[in-house]
Amino acid sequence: MSISWLIRVTLIFGSIGCGIASFTAQCFTTRFNQAISNADPVAELFELKLQDCLNYCILNAAKAGDGCSSVVYHKEYNTCQIYGQDGTMGGSQIVAAQNHDYYNRTSFIGACQDRVVPRRGYQQRPRQYSVRTVNEPFPGPPSVLVSSKDSSEQSKEESVVVESIDRQLPVVDSEAEAVEALRLKHLADILDADEETPAEATVTFYNPVMTNVCTKREVVSYFVLFGRSLSAKVRPAKLRGVDQSSCIMYCSQNINATGSKSPCYAANYDPAREECRLYGREAKWDRHSARLAEDPNIIFADKFCMQTQKDCSADSPYVVYLHKQMTKKIISHYPDVHSIVACMALCIDHGHCKAVTYKEGGLCILHAGSPALDPKLIVDGSSQTMVVENGCQTSARAVPSLLSGRMERMEPAQETPEAEASEWGEWSGCQFGSRSARLRSRTRECYSDNCDDLQMEACKPGEY
Repeated sequence: MSISWLIRVTLIFGSIGCGIASFTAQCFTTRFNQAISNADPVAELFELKLQDCLNYCILNAAKAGDGCSSVVYHKEYNTCQIYGQDGTMGGSQIVAAQNHDYYNRTSFIGACQDRVVPRRGYQQRPRQYSVRTVNEPFPGPPSVLVSSKDSSEQSKEESVVVESIDRQLPVVDSEAEAVEALRLKHLADILDADEETPAEATVTFYNPVMTNVCTKREVVSYFVLFGRSLSAKVRPAKLRGVDQSSCIMYCSQNINATGSKSPCYAANYDPAREECRLYGREAKWDRHSARLAEDPNIIFADKFCMQTQKDCSADSPYVVYLHKQMTKKIISHYPDVHSIVACMALCIDHGHCKAVTYKEGGLCILHAGSPALDPKLIVDGSSQTMVVENGCQTSARAVPSLLSGRMERMEPAQETPEAEASEWGEWSGCQFGSRSARLRSRTRECYSDNCDDLQMEACKPGEY
């Protein structure tokens, strides 16, 4: 396995962000102190927590091109090995191995479904198991994570819970009745979410794509607005204890906390409370418009589908700055573009576009810079203008963190000298290469063709 390939896989994983294993853990059965022998992993990642390793298998392995059927995690060195088979194919076998744990992926549907079809497929055809127990009474729901450690030690990050109303379960006489009682309690927790009261002061955000399911040629994406909350007199599906990537995953899969089908068109996410609210079609004002209230604690995500010539990852965030515009670094403009989605598609296919200014009526302006890289580029516009980041091309570190929930105040634009590239980022940990020859890397954003965006150097002995 080449170092460059490991770097590419690790950077892809890093760009998605570290999630929470609360819902991905239900996709596996575990064998402690065992590993796969006589087989090569399709990917190997270093210095990862267990939850990030399991998240990579479910959420990101397919995006890198290979299906993930099982995982071996080295607890001492925090090493994550991803396999395209379950350890029983072509002479490979599962053997005893101290400090290793084997995770067999036993579910490929619902919350455990691949986000995209892996280009290179699976080494072994996935087998879907259907296991019904009292601990997990119905397939798919992210209830409480069944962990190997004592429940009193189980951290908040390791469990996903739907908000409950502290009801007592009825007394039951059989295991089947217990299963049904648990299922009904989960459903009651969701249905008891209060109907929301619309705010009086709102602004309107127009999304021309009114659908919850994308075609095979389209990729599901999200307009993301910081400090804005969808305001509608509806009862959303509510989840507590999830990170923002999990919240978006449920919306993309059109499922609620129980794994049941629930068409999702938009979501409100509260990072401080780790609360996710999923909205259906009725939350939109006139089919395409969302009424948004100011709320510094909320991140609003509006689903849309887009078809481009270049490949973009599913669930890419396109950060929106309402009533703003850019007047610098213009590389092209189009006078009659019918929607912001069409404008963004032009930006993505251009190759050097990092943000757009869009004005209602059809004016689409492509820019070689972005507010994420240089906040001084953005200035006040009108009620008809907006600036949108190119989430397909912009590096993950330049996109504002979806965990922050804060929007920085933008200062008026000032003249700045043209730069070939941004400043170099921080050095990564010594996570590339082999144990005997570790390397580290750092990257930067290039604004021209003749520019190096990656540096590597050997780590000194003892550095990690």
